[in-house]
Amino acid sequence: MKLSDIALVDFIESANIHITANTQIKFHFPNSAVIDTSVLPQGVIATSNVVTLTNIQTNSLRVEYLLFTPIADPIDFSKIVQNFQQSPLFILVIVIVAVVGLYIALNHELFSKQIESFVIEHSEFKTKPKQDIDADLGSDEA
Repeated sequence: MKLSDIALVDFIESANIHITANTQIKFHFPNSAVIDTSVLPQGVIATSNVVTLTNIQTNSLRVEYLLFTPIADPIDFSKIVQNFQQSPLFILVIVIVAVVGLYIALNHELFSKQIESFVIEHSEFKTKPKQDIDADLGSDEA
């Protein structure tokens, strides 16, 4: 932020900025601003997001601040859901879910038979491999 040269022209006396004790000049910054108080001249008051000039005499005035802004607005899922519920598409989705649920309820026997046949067709029954037993317990070699 750059202040116009004529903004403080009424307070300039012989190349110095002089603000009397009965005058206050306030600069308001955004709520998320962080003001660097180390560069402020003696007598300048900085509280949260306001810089107040009163009863000071200085030859330069510099206010530095940081402004943190998010890259993108945060996503508000509750607002998305609320907007969806108020749209005509929401009613269509409810109707589709109800029709599909009714269809499944009326044809549950057909679905259970199809699931059963699918499981049977795609299942493999395997037995453990038999261990070879050596029938030759002794040796006749002498």
